[in-house]
Amino acid sequence: MRILEEKEKTLIILKDKEKIEIMTLKGNPIRIQIECQDGTFLVDEVTQKRIKEIKMEQEQIKQMNNLKKENL
Repeated sequence: MRILEEKEKTLIILKDKEKIEIMTLKGNPIRIQIECQDGTFLVDEVTQKRIKEIKMEQEQIKQMNNLKKENL
């Protein structure tokens, strides 16, 4: 990844399989993920609510895996 800064804008050059996440400083609950795959940009809008849900799901999976290990 290369970052070039100009007066009022920033240019980011992504290599293949690199990903960036963009959010505002004002606390807007939306984040935008941009990923480069095979020279194509994939853009995904992720809300703060969905990010929290994903984190909660990951924590629940960890807890289930720990319970599985304890019962074996």
